[in-house]
Amino acid sequence: MATVLLPRSSLPLAPRSTVIGPLLASPAPNSLSSGCSGSLPVSSAFFGPLACPTSCRIAHRELSRTTSSSSTTTTTTTSLRWLLDTSPRNNNLQCQHHHHRRRRRQFMISAPLLFIIAEGSNRSSLAKAETGTNSPLMNSSNSSKTVFVAGATGGTGKRIVKELLSKGFQVRAGVRDLQKAKAALPSSDNLEFVLADVTQSVELLAKAIGGVDAVIVATGFRPSFDLLASWKVDNWGTRNVVDACKLNQVKKIVLVSSILVNGAAIGQLLNPVYIILNIFGLTLVAKLQAENYIRKSGIDYTIIRPGGLKNDPPSGNIFLSREDSIYEGAVSRDTVARVAVESVSTPEASYKVVELVEKSDAPAKHVQELFASVS
Repeated sequence: MATVLLPRSSLPLAPRSTVIGPLLASPAPNSLSSGCSGSLPVSSAFFGPLACPTSCRIAHRELSRTTSSSSTTTTTTTSLRWLLDTSPRNNNLQCQHHHHRRRRRQFMISAPLLFIIAEGSNRSSLAKAETGTNSPLMNSSNSSKTVFVAGATGGTGKRIVKELLSKGFQVRAGVRDLQKAKAALPSSDNLEFVLADVTQSVELLAKAIGGVDAVIVATGFRPSFDLLASWKVDNWGTRNVVDACKLNQVKKIVLVSSILVNGAAIGQLLNPVYIILNIFGLTLVAKLQAENYIRKSGIDYTIIRPGGLKNDPPSGNIFLSREDSIYEGAVSRDTVARVAVESVSTPEASYKVVELVEKSDAPAKHVQELFASVS
């Protein structure tokens, strides 16, 4: 099968982007050795707070310490503060509470790429510039929260709207066709329809979004002969939503993306799914650029990367994993909707990128617990 490479001038890549050539790719997933009995698998492209292995009983964000006396038991919750010095002069990462030494992560150079993803993963600089000033929504009941859904009439978007309504949220559905939306979505006093196109100007989009508490982006381009269609929706469109959220001081943004968006950097360049999804307009490349834009925005985010989307009801338990760790698998759109809605008010979902599939042998756990397990 012939590989078609578009001229560089036809691709609206960021100035730092490179189209072809042997390049340093994003570091592949690695593990950091510790003084503990196990090792913690993490993405070496991510410099966020690191947790010690489960066997050390050190949680990702908090350490619950219980001390007993003859008459009382006092439970103290101590926030873990991590000292992460990634300068070349420091060969160790050290947890201030438990002196586990971890060797410096090792970078690896990927094989020459046929085409490389834009804005290569400079994720170390994003990690907790993600400290953003906005915190997850967790203080008030769902009925007092309004969520805007971009792509509300799509296969996943309409399920997200229904899930939000079932959880008691006020919903503002961003649609391009009001008649189609009213036919596709349930009638509810808690549902408002607004005309919104993510490819329109940021100012118009900000007016449509309004003063909501959170935004869920479930847009996706429809296959066509327009090779820029995926860029207009999956990249530029998502960027427009982010900029509109900044104007409106929205506290939370949830993006439904896809597994394998970083496929070229993790050795999945020849994965059939990666090839197929990129064959028309480099769809996964566009999604990755949008993800990176969100991560730099300063807004509290959750990025959900589902596997192959099924219209059928769920057929297995939810399996959540860290970014760039799942290369195949499928998931019901109903499950994606459930996880997306849960992430709006789940503190453990804050500033995380997770990959999602269904597995029959996965243990049944609450979504909040699953988010907490992903570091």
